[in-house]
Amino acid sequence: QSLRSLVAASAPDTEIGLWTFTTAELVPGQSPTRLVTEKVVPVAALGEAADGGTQRSQLLAAIDRLAPDPQGGTPLYRAITEAYEEAMASYAYGRFNAVIILTDGRDEDETRPALPLADLLDDLQRTYDGIRPVKLIALAYGEEVDLGVLQRLSETTGGSAYQGLTQARVTRILDESLQAG
Repeated sequence: QSLRSLVAASAPDTEIGLWTFTTAELVPGQSPTRLVTEKVVPVAALGEAADGGTQRSQLLAAIDRLAPDPQGGTPLYRAITEAYEEAMASYAYGRFNAVIILTDGRDEDETRPALPLADLLDDLQRTYDGIRPVKLIALAYGEEVDLGVLQRLSETTGGSAYQGLTQARVTRILDESLQAG
C-alpha cells in the first residue's frame, strides 16, 4: 500500500521503475543457487504511455502482483550494487536521483560467496559522484532489521535508512524522504 501511495501521489514527470530481488532454487529442496533480479517495470516518467496505459498504471498493476517469496533469500548487497550502478548510468540532471530499497533488512545471499559489507561500502564510495549524486534510501520493514548496516550504506551516498513496522509508518517515511530529496 505504501508503494501504491507513492506512485499515485507523484507528479507525472517523476521517473520511477520497479525491480524485485531474491534468490531461487534451481533444484527443489536444495539451497538457493542463483540470484534473481527482475526489472518488473523499467524506469520512465509516470505520465508516459506504456503498454496501452501509462507508466503509472503499469507500476500500480505490477505492485498489485508483488508477492513475497518465503523460500527465497535476500541478496541485498548484490541488488544494491546492480541498482546503484544502473541509477548512476541513467542519471537525470536537475532531478532528485535515488535508489529506494524496500527490504526485510538483512543480506541473505547464499547463491555464491557472499559480497562482504566492506566491499559494498568501498564500491559505493568509489561510485558516488558529488556532481551526479544518487542517494540510497533504505526502508526496512519487520523486526529483524540490521538498521545500523543500512544506515552505513545509505550515509555513504548522502541518503538515509529507516525502519517501519506499520504500513502507515512506511508511507510516512517514503513521503518524508522523497520530499527531503
